[in-house]
Amino acid sequence: SIASNAAGYAFQVALSTVCETCMTWINSLQKSMQALNQFAGNSCQLAQGIVNTATDGMDSVEWKGRTDVRLGNMWKGFTTDFLSGWTEQSGKSEAEKLKENDPAGYAETVTGNIVWREIKKTGLSAWFAAANGTDNELMQQLMSLTGTVVIEDLQDDESGGKTNPVTPYDATIRLADLALGTTSARIYRCNDTHENGCLAPAIRQDQMTGLMQRYREVMRSVVLKYSTNPDGANMTDLEKNIVASLPAALGASLRNLSVQSQEAGYELVERSSAAVAIDIAYSSAVEMIQAVRAAISQAASDKRDRVYRQLVKVENDLRADYVQLTKTFGTVASALEYAQLVNRNVRKTEVWVTQSKKSQTTNG
Repeated sequence: SIASNAAGYAFQVALSTVCETCMTWINSLQKSMQALNQFAGNSCQLAQGIVNTATDGMDSVEWKGRTDVRLGNMWKGFTTDFLSGWTEQSGKSEAEKLKENDPAGYAETVTGNIVWREIKKTGLSAWFAAANGTDNELMQQLMSLTGTVVIEDLQDDESGGKTNPVTPYDATIRLADLALGTTSARIYRCNDTHENGCLAPAIRQDQMTGLMQRYREVMRSVVLKYSTNPDGANMTDLEKNIVASLPAALGASLRNLSVQSQEAGYELVERSSAAVAIDIAYSSAVEMIQAVRAAISQAASDKRDRVYRQLVKVENDLRADYVQLTKTFGTVASALEYAQLVNRNVRKTEVWVTQSKKSQTTNG
């Protein structure tokens, strides 16, 4: 037994010399197994933890969020043992450790204006992606539609520890304002438009140019370019991205109509502008709400519940507005039906003109 233990010890010494990181992970796994064995002695406690996590959806999301932070810290070397990180034996939260060891990562993953950062990072629809994060006016309007949540820097709390205060900002405009435009709206303005900025958005009363008008301006240019160059090679990046974001059949119909009849292409743009703008505004807002819900899962339960109630209200308002607006202005599907109808009529006219010319040639 002594000889076998000596051999094992010699192996550990050699491994520590060759691969210190490997040895650290082995020690970490040993500690984790010992901790799990202790849990095995108390099956009731373990089962209670499993059931509670499975039945409480909100708590399970929060547990996952905290677990992800701990795993992230462990991979970066800030916490060498997962379970010790979970129990916070060092007296510091994972947010404090991350801030000390990786300030940039802390700023990007813990603090910040959630909606603003997501719009800047993901781009969402072609409208936002095409501007490469520079169309701050449109982005601020979208943030005003969904509202946002600002997670502030660590501050001392009542328990003697540190926490990140969470400040919710309610929605200030409705879906119709962003999609169709309005002469007066309460819009959030950012003091700093950097990806991790906009930490103190202020409200300003201003006029809004809706997505519908933006769509018309861009697509009329597209129609003109299709009519002179059917492959669209002379279109700008913004125009290409908008066309690519359209339902395939609508984009194809727009191209075909524009090549055959410039006026027919303009008419399709007018007919589809409201429906497309409403669809873009609604889908973008829904994506932002999902991003806020995921990001806020790590907040304290009282603050998280306040934000969740805000999100539910915004979702309900958006859904009701979307239903009402599509009843009034139609849907993208109805615009597509119109495009297909006009396309068939244009083709019939072409056939009739061709046959008439042949008949005149024959009779002549």
